[in-house]
Amino acid sequence: MKNKKLKITKPIINSSSISVIHYLPTEVIQEILSRLPINTLFDSRYVCHSWRDLIITDTHFPIKHYKQVCRRIRPIISLIVYACDFNELYYIPDFNRCDNLVKFNKLTFKSWLPTFKVIGSCNGFICLADDSGRYRSIFICNPVIGDVFLVPDNVTFFGYAHGAYFGFGYDMKTNVYKVVKMRYITDEKYYQVEIHTLGTNTWRNIGKVKEILGHLSTSSGVLVNGSLHWLGTLHDSETASVIMVSLADEKLQDILPISIESIVGEINRGYHMGELGGRLIIVDTGCTEYVNVWVMEEYGIWASWTKQFSVKRPPVSGIAGYICFRPLVVQENGDILVEVFGGALYVYNPTKRRPYRKIYNKGLPALFKAVPHSGTLVPFKSAIETAGM
Repeated sequence: MKNKKLKITKPIINSSSISVIHYLPTEVIQEILSRLPINTLFDSRYVCHSWRDLIITDTHFPIKHYKQVCRRIRPIISLIVYACDFNELYYIPDFNRCDNLVKFNKLTFKSWLPTFKVIGSCNGFICLADDSGRYRSIFICNPVIGDVFLVPDNVTFFGYAHGAYFGFGYDMKTNVYKVVKMRYITDEKYYQVEIHTLGTNTWRNIGKVKEILGHLSTSSGVLVNGSLHWLGTLHDSETASVIMVSLADEKLQDILPISIESIVGEINRGYHMGELGGRLIIVDTGCTEYVNVWVMEEYGIWASWTKQFSVKRPPVSGIAGYICFRPLVVQENGDILVEVFGGALYVYNPTKRRPYRKIYNKGLPALFKAVPHSGTLVPFKSAIETAGM
């Protein structure tokens, strides 16, 4: 079945409504439009020329709109979906609806990046990295408006790199976006850790990592509290721990051994890190019957790791042993959206303990990675030049 293209429905407005709108002050119209979901906002371009100019050409309105999105008490949960087999990107404006999948057909970066993977999403921008084995090209993309920003490569890097891990985030203290890259140097048998401030031309070497635990597809840096996190081992250590890169001061450190008794001594069994509700989580998928999810109740307090829930494995037929179980977002009612085995979305509520509810979307590819995403109209170049976004 062919994937649906972005469907624009021109609003039907009677003449009396139009006359009332014309008498509203511009500031009031801006306030109203800034509170609309982004897909509805795009439809509103066709109401009149003044609305189109405000939405498309006004440089301040996109930032105002995104701030309203962040302030919503009950935000709409949107997803970026990456089709692993076909290197395509899709957008689900509201995952609770089953008929609103949008395919991005004009991805200009694909001429430079024919095979790519999604590293993460932050403030409406997604980070994409080369997945061809060279691990050099990195792009920041706003897929909603087709905006693309090329991250300068590290021209001072020499040597052969086999495998790489990445992280992408925004530091509110310094008001900058940064990318972290860990390249495995085959001859030296360690990962070289480098950091780059977007909007500059330089990369900085901040240390070495002996090992990153978990598969490349599930081990992008997890952004919590202004730092990126991985499970791994530093170059001069023998103990698995949480490795942290602070975006503000650019320090690489490990923060005590992991204080979860089931993980000690079994760290390679099938664990990966994530973020849920603004807190760090560790997901244990090594058991054949259950998935255990641990949460750090108080950030930086390693004794605060608590088993949040233990749930029976989802009903994925034909799969035994390790499965990919990625909690993505938690809703106000306690429902948790979970990606399972790279090709299915389920909703589960650990408090109510109801059966899994599968999210069906006819246009979804067979194999994908889903990333929570808040769409924005802001071009990335404007974002890195704008203070206090």
